[in-house]
Amino acid sequence: MASLRALQKRGKRTRIYEAAIRLFRERGYDGVTVDEIVASAGTAKGTFFNYFPTKDHVLAEYHDRMTGWILGRVEGREFQGCEEAVTSCVMICADWVEKDPPIGQMMVRRIFASPILLEADLKNSKRFVTWFAQWVDRGIATGELKADVDRGTLLSMIAAVLSSTMTTWALGVEIELRDALRRRIAFVFDAARAAA
Repeated sequence: MASLRALQKRGKRTRIYEAAIRLFRERGYDGVTVDEIVASAGTAKGTFFNYFPTKDHVLAEYHDRMTGWILGRVEGREFQGCEEAVTSCVMICADWVEKDPPIGQMMVRRIFASPILLEADLKNSKRFVTWFAQWVDRGIATGELKADVDRGTLLSMIAAVLSSTMTTWALGVEIELRDALRRRIAFVFDAARAAA
């Protein structure tokens, strides 16, 4: 059972995180200072830095939580095959960022400006690729995919579709995110699918 001290620490961290995300959503990343975050969270500035060395660390935690939530929705589920599994996961990613566009777009844009967020993105991308790999392996084993498909290339292409489409959306290019992801993933699988 967690001690009272541990629960209090967790509560402070959560208050800081939630205050920061709310303020980022309202005013953008650059429009929010650490002083404003701690004032909103009712904590001291030193307390913020005990939990989050920078504002980017708050967004890195958001990225971790997002990844955990998305993978939690697909892990252990049964799908008709590899393509359906991958497409479902990618659609859940789209659902997440579309339900909170200010934070989703901010995070994707900041990945290229922040080593902290880039590291979080690389770590979480590996988690997705590991999950995709299980389904690709199953697709090869069941004959859904070509027996000689280049597994590494296919996984790289799936990850590239997800990353590049999210980046295009985050940069404000007018695309229908779910439709663009669905079409691009289908294109990748058209090349990898075994002949009927």
